[in-house]
Amino acid sequence: MEVAELMPSPWQEDKPFGWMDRTGTLDLPPEANWLDSTDDVTPLLREANPNSWAWPNEAGVHRWAGIHDNDNKLVATAAEAWSSTDVGFMMGVAVHPSHTNQGLGQRICQFVTSALLTLHGTCALFVENNNAPAIAVYRKLGFAYRDVTTLLPAA
Repeated sequence: MEVAELMPSPWQEDKPFGWMDRTGTLDLPPEANWLDSTDDVTPLLREANPNSWAWPNEAGVHRWAGIHDNDNKLVATAAEAWSSTDVGFMMGVAVHPSHTNQGLGQRICQFVTSALLTLHGTCALFVENNNAPAIAVYRKLGFAYRDVTTLLPAA
């Protein structure tokens, strides 16, 4: 039986998205690290991922990782946000538009995933279900994908 059939009416489907998770271990890439300052994260998110679900200094957003280019400019970032005891959550993934297609997204996600697997045993994330490039990166890192649809009261 569908969940919608069990809910009192009227309900409507919200925008579907994906849940991805994995367990195990993953090697740390050498060029990524946890950032001492988030000063450069917000400008990068505004340019590369303005719809991010995580932003610096928000409640529940614990720390940010980054990769810098040769000029020490932050070009890739991702956050640990809203982790629980058993599941570490990765959010806020962004790669500067002038540095795409260089594997930076995969490397920053590999770094955060590795750290969260070590701390929590499981790493998870949300992804827009139509973001095929991101889903492909996460799958390369061993994540499994599941569609999720939320129900909202009808207006």
